[in-house]
Amino acid sequence: MDVYLISNVIGRILFSYLFVWAICLVVSKFNYNIATKKSHSKYGIASVGALFLIPFLAQMGGSV
Repeated sequence: MDVYLISNVIGRILFSYLFVWAICLVVSKFNYNIATKKSHSKYGIASVGALFLIPFLAQMGGSV
């Protein structure tokens, strides 16, 4: 694998996690511990995965 591809994937995952964590932080009224627990739950991990995969799925469906 190319270094550019690996860094792009790592960056997308990191950005997705930080975005989900920021939303959890706002929802938990800026409590760091609760936001971290919510972002590490199964729904937090699923939302990180969904945010990571949306751009790839959008590119596949856009060629219709």
